[in-house]
Amino acid sequence: MSYQVFALKYRPQTFDEVVAQEAVTTTLKNAVRLKRLHHAYLLTGPRGIGKTSLARLFSKALNCQKGPTPDPCNACPLCQDITRGRSLDVLEIDGASNTSVDDVRELRENIKYTPASGRYKIYIIDEVHMLSTSAFNALLKTLEEPPPHAIFIFATTEPQKLPATILSRVLRFDLRRIPAAKIMESLSSIAKKEGIKVDQEGLFLIAREAAGSLRDALSLMDQVVSFSGSAIKASQVREALGILSHDSVFEMTDLIFKRDARGAMDKIREIFEGGLDVKRWSGNLLNHFRHLLVSQIEPQGGQEVLQDFLPEEREKIMAQAKQGSWADLDRMFQILYRAYEEMARSTYPKTLLEITCLRLCHLESVQSIQEILQRLETLSSSPKPAVLPPLGPPSEISPVPSWLGFLAFVKSHKPQLASMLEHGSLVSMEHERLIISYPQGSIYYEVVQDPERMVVLVSLAQKFFKKEMKIEWILQEGSPPPDPAKMGRSHSIVDEALAIFDPQETRVVERKS
Repeated sequence: MSYQVFALKYRPQTFDEVVAQEAVTTTLKNAVRLKRLHHAYLLTGPRGIGKTSLARLFSKALNCQKGPTPDPCNACPLCQDITRGRSLDVLEIDGASNTSVDDVRELRENIKYTPASGRYKIYIIDEVHMLSTSAFNALLKTLEEPPPHAIFIFATTEPQKLPATILSRVLRFDLRRIPAAKIMESLSSIAKKEGIKVDQEGLFLIAREAAGSLRDALSLMDQVVSFSGSAIKASQVREALGILSHDSVFEMTDLIFKRDARGAMDKIREIFEGGLDVKRWSGNLLNHFRHLLVSQIEPQGGQEVLQDFLPEEREKIMAQAKQGSWADLDRMFQILYRAYEEMARSTYPKTLLEITCLRLCHLESVQSIQEILQRLETLSSSPKPAVLPPLGPPSEISPVPSWLGFLAFVKSHKPQLASMLEHGSLVSMEHERLIISYPQGSIYYEVVQDPERMVVLVSLAQKFFKKEMKIEWILQEGSPPPDPAKMGRSHSIVDEALAIFDPQETRVVERKS
């Protein structure tokens, strides 16, 4: 007898052998037991979780010679024909290769004939979402009112692609992914039956790579057995399946947290020279930062969402997550995510990974609002430093209102009026009188003397100088422009500087903007 792969050899033959789909199996068994049968069923879910196997089991339960029964005997000719796929009453149709309306028309012609040997004629259409729109339309009437001996069972991985008219005519069952722990139990049981010794870490690696698909897990088990024989270790599983070690990911994360850019570059070179796929490794690094983020869920929430890891890996992830704040980890994840998307289109993934890791190593930490407020409270409660006494008599450095200060004051209240004043020059600011000059031909000379503007300007001057003030305007008669040094000496800050330094050695220079 030729070799039979594990996925076929250990296909479920009873409802109780179906793994992790208790809700669906219980419903189907009760439907058979109570004879509450629908004319059309839809089984949805990811690949390799038991959709087609459940369809065959349901067909056995309905056509078994001892039935209808929720526990088919698997010994009668009808059960055996269904198991071997040669029953004339159970027709398995591949929706991907029978998509045309002509295929459905042929089905409609044959459905009127009664079963050859069983009670029901059952049509199992796999990947039913692949049928064309015309084929679905041709199937509607038959699906709504089939002959009493006909039952449809549809299976698909993409139920969202089915027309609403089809979904409304079927009973839908959503099958879920199989947890890694359940897959490990099944693999362990099969290994014992086959006389294969495999350690727990090896089983865990196979289950994790299967991503919830028991059929994929059995295929991977076949591959590992072909590579290592009847004694399997975790290292052999990694080598046979090309599983990347998480050690390099942990090491790179430590280098990023330490801001060790040189070490990160050396690690990337080591990964590249070791023959690892840079894009795939970058995906592992991205997922690792996802694990760091979710591991910060409290209390102990992180460990619950990290069930797909070995205990020592979970401990490492929890320890690394404490080295960064949630905000920092989130920013790093976003940077890695954008880089990973760009790698899919880039011909230089190694260069992109290097620059990304350099960015992460030089990323500044984010301070939360609470930390900033706490620092401000600490600074406000700390003793104030002593103020040095002034270096001259108070009379020499007492602040005196200045022309530039007055311009700033006007600008804060009336920006347009201040702009007009800036085109003039201060001539004198003595004896409660401001004398301001404008060049010959300046349009601002007339505009600024508008009565309404004068009222506002005098009011602002009295508020700023805190005394009665008069403002006079004159035109310059060919005289040179005012000396900026003289204007600057009227500023209070310049007065303070002259009080500290030697006035003879000090000069005022106009700043060039």
